[in-house]
Amino acid sequence: MFPGDASGDGQTRAAMKKIFRYLVLLASLSLHAAAWGDMADNGVECSVVMEKTEFDARAAFPDFKLVFTNKGEKTVRLFDEVYSTFGLSYTIELSTMPEDHMGDEKDWKFAEDTLQAAITEMGKDFVINAGDGAFYGPKLDFHLADSLGRTWQCGEDGEKHRPVMIHRALLGSIERFIGVITEHFAGAFPAWLSPVQVKLLPVTDRAMDYAKNVAAQLDSQGFRVEVDGRNEKIGKKIREATLEKIPFMLVVGDRDMEAGTVSVRTRTGEDLGAMSLADFAAKLHEIVDSKARQ
Repeated sequence: MFPGDASGDGQTRAAMKKIFRYLVLLASLSLHAAAWGDMADNGVECSVVMEKTEFDARAAFPDFKLVFTNKGEKTVRLFDEVYSTFGLSYTIELSTMPEDHMGDEKDWKFAEDTLQAAITEMGKDFVINAGDGAFYGPKLDFHLADSLGRTWQCGEDGEKHRPVMIHRALLGSIERFIGVITEHFAGAFPAWLSPVQVKLLPVTDRAMDYAKNVAAQLDSQGFRVEVDGRNEKIGKKIREATLEKIPFMLVVGDRDMEAGTVSVRTRTGEDLGAMSLADFAAKLHEIVDSKARQ
């Protein structure tokens, strides 16, 4: 029997479902424990004088609306902005000079005071992790907490000297960060982050062209859209799109074609009723642009 064949006995189907759950778990774990991956880190070289005032990460992350002060918390604010956008809470550790280190102690003291001031000026709490800094400089370790209460170290911010080098890794391993946020959202990504934001569900074949036209209009506005054109009952289409955790489903039938509307449903089961495409697009723009969590 093919694994997806529903004609098998109940015991076999239950066994296949269990195997599928294990495969999903292994896929998630492989992201967390990848032996290799892409690292999202970089360094910004600056002088000691400009260290507290000049660092600006807008060029690296232009999509984030970064609002910085002209003090040493600029780098820390970047971490806070990125993690807050994903709805991730975090704790901060200040790791100080280890026994095996390079550089003068006065330079270490300056760097440690700079990092501590950056956190304090933002009103953030932190703990001292004595002697756990890198050999070349102190660092801030950002430990993220996911929706299951587990913590992950995805970011760090350290400083090298002569010249000063602010080294930062916002996301750590990209693969592991994807695993963290996938589990954090339990697959129900907010609309701005969801791979598919809207799915068109034509009730009958008669509504297929209308559904494709609506999808094309939304696509032209930059939304990620799919059309479920299968010859299936609308109840099954809605159920499967809900299980896929698509943020919005647009059901279109004869009445919608006549009125030029779409019937809007959410993955939580909420029926928002019929509305014009322009009204729905405006609503979706607002949700996506504000990076709101549904």
